[in-house]
Amino acid sequence: MKNNTKAKRIVIVLIVLSICMTASPIVMLANKVRPFALGVPFFFFWNLFWPTMLFILSIVYIKVAEEKSE
Repeated sequence: MKNNTKAKRIVIVLIVLSICMTASPIVMLANKVRPFALGVPFFFFWNLFWPTMLFILSIVYIKVAEEKSE
């Protein structure tokens, strides 16, 4: 039961982090047209990077949690 609560907390933290990095005043730091990343404006890159990174981190967390539970 403890493992389930810990997993829920980590998922909630990842969701909150994703929202904070893509829909808050923090995103205004990335609202620049000039620096390009991978051929797109940095703002667009920022909004693609964070959900993708958090998706990858979620997959890694699931794999680690599965290994620990075995």
